[in-house]
Amino acid sequence: QQSGTSSNISYQLNQSTVAVRTAGTTFVVSLLKSDVDELKHLNICVAQATCFLSFTSSTIEDMSGIAVIALSETLARPVTALTLDTTSPVLLSFDFFNYNTQSLQLSFSEPIDPLTMNASGLEL
Repeated sequence: QQSGTSSNISYQLNQSTVAVRTAGTTFVVSLLKSDVDELKHLNICVAQATCFLSFTSSTIEDMSGIAVIALSETLARPVTALTLDTTSPVLLSFDFFNYNTQSLQLSFSEPIDPLTMNASGLEL
């Protein structure tokens, strides 16, 4: 989530995301690849100054079953530390080449910005 702008962009994580206990009051949440890909696609948390977290009271409970106090988008908490994406995309497959439609399709390991495509870099 990005806070502090009039056009906040947010993304709700998939229900299948898993929280792994690391200490009594601290949790690490393992994100699904589909969630990470969508966060990249939406440019969410691409800078520490624009990476915030909010949640509803149904997100987690304490050991007595008492729900957490919700944190609204307007009070969203900023991230303390952010590690940016430094992993290069990898070509997973050359899916098709079609003379009739004059096209080819490539699939990559993570979301790709089509505006950065330099066709002269391709060789058949």
